[in-house]
This record gives sequence, C-alpha cells and structure tokens, in this order.
Amino acid sequence: MALSLLALLTLVNGCAFGTRHAVLVYPPEPSAAATNAPPPATAGKVALGTFADSRSDKLVLGFVRNGYGSKTAEVQCDTNVVPFITDAVRYELQQAGWEIVDLSTATNSSVPVISGEMLVLHCDAFMSYEGNASLSFSVTRDGREIFKKTYGGEAGGGLNWAMTGKSYGKTVSKAVQDALLSFVRDLPTAIPPEPAAREPGAGK
Repeated sequence: MALSLLALLTLVNGCAFGTRHAVLVYPPEPSAAATNAPPPATAGKVALGTFADSRSDKLVLGFVRNGYGSKTAEVQCDTNVVPFITDAVRYELQQAGWEIVDLSTATNSSVPVISGEMLVLHCDAFMSYEGNASLSFSVTRDGREIFKKTYGGEAGGGLNWAMTGKSYGKTVSKAVQDALLSFVRDLPTAIPPEPAAREPGAGK
C-alpha cells in the first residue's frame, strides 16, 4: 500500500508542471437531448439580457498541484465565458420548456428578462477534480426586478491521473450545470403570473 501511494505521488509530481489550457463545453456530458430539438415550449416566454464576467481573475480557472498539495502551475481558461454562459442558460431554459424571445420584444411587453453574472468558475485538483461555480441571476419585468438570487454549483471530475486541461474544463462545466439546474427549477415560482387585465368599465 505504501509503495502504491509512493508511486502515485511520484506520478502526480511528475505531471504537476506546465500551464494547462481548459475549454468549457456545454452541455458537459453528451446526451440525446444535446443533438435533438428542444422540447415544446410550455413553461412560458422569457428573454435573455446581459451576463457579466465578475470574477476577480478572468484568466485562471484553477491550479495544478503536486503530490504534496502545493500549487505548481495555472490552469488558464481558453473560452470566452460570456457567450458560453449565455448559451448554457439558453440551453437549460429550452430543455425545461421555456421559449426564448428576442430582447427587443421583451422591452415592449411584460416578458421577463433574465440577466446575471459569473462570480466564480474554478477547479482544483489533488487526488480528484473538484469544480465549483457561483452564478447570480436577476429577473426583471417591465423594468422592475422581481427576483434575484445567487446559486452555487459543485461537481467532481473523477480521479486526477494526468491533470489535463480537458478534465479541468469539463469539471467546471459540470459545476456550471449544477448551478443552472437549480436556477431553472426555481424559475416557475420566481416569476409571478401577470395580473389579469381588467374588463372595460370594471370597478365602476
């Protein structure tokens, strides 16, 4: 057992140097839904506003560590995260049955507008990959904010044998999905129904 652990530490230390480059892909796991048309829109209509990258470090996605846990290299993100998160939000909303309408349409109607910001996108690895994401969402209707909440997502990426940029990127993408699914589950109750239109002459 001791020899096995020593061999693993030797392997980890040998792979621990050199900057890794990660690409974020959504959805993180291939599925039939990813290749087929989204289900019929039955949940309602929403529009997508802007999504800001508010991370303190917009380049580094995580760190490579040696067998003793010390940071030895950076993992840099090669993905433009703003369109990535916008497409990810669109994907999960459509999978949940929401119809995405053009933002210009929403500004002239009572269609809710979803905006947000990325606060954390990170993956660390020692014996296994551990990803986390923090995403803040705001929903407005007729220019008035009706919902705001920050969601955290976590994901594991399996054993860390080779410290590859691909594994770092996939783990972060899974953490983003974890946060997004929580937001999408909350959305039906976050958006109150529109007030019923009053009949002409009602209340007289």
